[in-house]
Amino acid sequence: MSQGRKAKPNELKKLEGVRPSRINEAAPEFSSDKNPKPPATLGEYGRQVWRLIYSELRNTGVLKKTDRETLKNYCSICESIDELNTRLKDVAAAGQDKYNTMTPSGHQQPRPEQTTLNQRMGLQIKYAEALGLTPSSRGRLVGEKGGPGKKISDFMLRGLRNGQQKGS
Repeated sequence: MSQGRKAKPNELKKLEGVRPSRINEAAPEFSSDKNPKPPATLGEYGRQVWRLIYSELRNTGVLKKTDRETLKNYCSICESIDELNTRLKDVAAAGQDKYNTMTPSGHQQPRPEQTTLNQRMGLQIKYAEALGLTPSSRGRLVGEKGGPGKKISDFMLRGLRNGQQKGS
């Protein structure tokens, strides 16, 4: 297994304005994806995330057919995070501690939902990096001001705010 940075797709390099000598001409070319429907395995929230992110990534020309599974996993994780936040909100509404639970022997331990939520959020970040959805990767793209990254950024911030409200 090689160490160091992961190779960046040529499409991202071109959008970032990298000089032509840095573009790997031997890299395989994958065909662009033509507006597929969200997978049936996704719930309503996952399909909303799919539609928003897919349309934005397709407009930048970065998304290819081979990225469909990565996007599906990202949407599934977003949906799972939303469900976990809802569960934790219900636990807090019932007057229980949403971070810890008591074992039968009387010891406190982290609530399983909270542990799972933290793991899913870590996965969400990894998938977002793979798709070029993180603020640092979006900031490097050369495009119109307020262009493709703006709607995604607004969506991510709205989701973050909703997660904070649900988790509070």
